[in-house]
Amino acid sequence: WLCTRLHRQEVPAHPQCGRGTCNALPSGLTSHSRRTASPPLNSSVRHHMEPRVKRNLAAKVHRLLTKELASYGYTRGKPTFWSRPNKYVVEFIHLHLYSFAPTFRVHCGVRVLNSDFQAVALNGLHSDEQRPRLAIEFSATPDSLDDCVANISQYCTTTCEAWFNDFKTVESLLGAGSPLSREDREALKGALTGHPNPSLIQHARELLGVA
Repeated sequence: WLCTRLHRQEVPAHPQCGRGTCNALPSGLTSHSRRTASPPLNSSVRHHMEPRVKRNLAAKVHRLLTKELASYGYTRGKPTFWSRPNKYVVEFIHLHLYSFAPTFRVHCGVRVLNSDFQAVALNGLHSDEQRPRLAIEFSATPDSLDDCVANISQYCTTTCEAWFNDFKTVESLLGAGSPLSREDREALKGALTGHPNPSLIQHARELLGVA
C-alpha cells in the first residue's frame, strides 16, 4: 500500500493513487517526499540475514521504539506507524524495513483527518537524506539493537520534531510551503469552515490506527 510522488512537484497522476508516479510500493501508503534509492550500507550489515530472523529483530526494534516515543505523545496504532493526533491532523512516524538488508528508513508526515485520499501520504522528511552519516541498521546483538533504536529515536525527536513544529499551525499547513497536496489543503479548509466529513475522518483514523 505504498506509491511515491516527487517531493513538492507536479507529475502525471498514477492510475492507482491519482496523485503521482508510483514506485512499486505496497498499496495504501504513498510517499510524497523525495525519491529514495537503495541506501549505502555500512560493512556491518552487508551480511546475509534470514528473513525470519530479520523480521523478529525488527519487531524488537518496534517494541523498544514505542517506549522511546511514548513520552513525545506517540502511540503505535499500526505495526510500523506511531501517531500523534491533533484536532484537524495526525502527525505520524513510519518505519520502513528494507527487503535486502537489516536496515530501516524513517518517514514523518501529516495526515489531514478530513482528507478523502485513500492511502497514507508520506509527505514529510525521510532519514535516507542523512545517509551515510545516520545509520539505521542492526544485527542480532543487543548492543546493535539498542544503537538502532537510539538512532531512530534521535532522528524522530530532533529532525522530525523540528519539521512538525514548522507545520504546527493551520496557517503553515495552508501556506505556500505546506507539505500538503492541493486536495488536502482544501479538505483542511472544509474542516475549518464547519464541513468535516465523519466517514473520511473515521477512514483516516483507521489507516493510522488512531483511536
